[in-house]
Amino acid sequence: MNLIQRYRFVKELAGKIWDDALLNKGGDEEMFAEVGRVSRELAKEIRMNVAELMPLLGIRAAQKENEMNIVIRNLFTASQHSLLNL
Repeated sequence: MNLIQRYRFVKELAGKIWDDALLNKGGDEEMFAEVGRVSRELAKEIRMNVAELMPLLGIRAAQKENEMNIVIRNLFTASQHSLLNL
């Protein structure tokens, strides 16, 4: 699966989990595990793509106040969350 397909897959599974929760159904452990696995793959791929892209953006993107730098820092911070690095 490519990045977009994995994103859509996680979104679909999350929607099913949410619907089950609204109906007070118990959680499906297999779905939880699959969402976790694919989410970790997505986070890793996004982090690698951003790291590859950063040097191509030029010196302005390295400046702390630059919007692109803020976005990149936020992506790296979010991708370091402990649940995405099990």
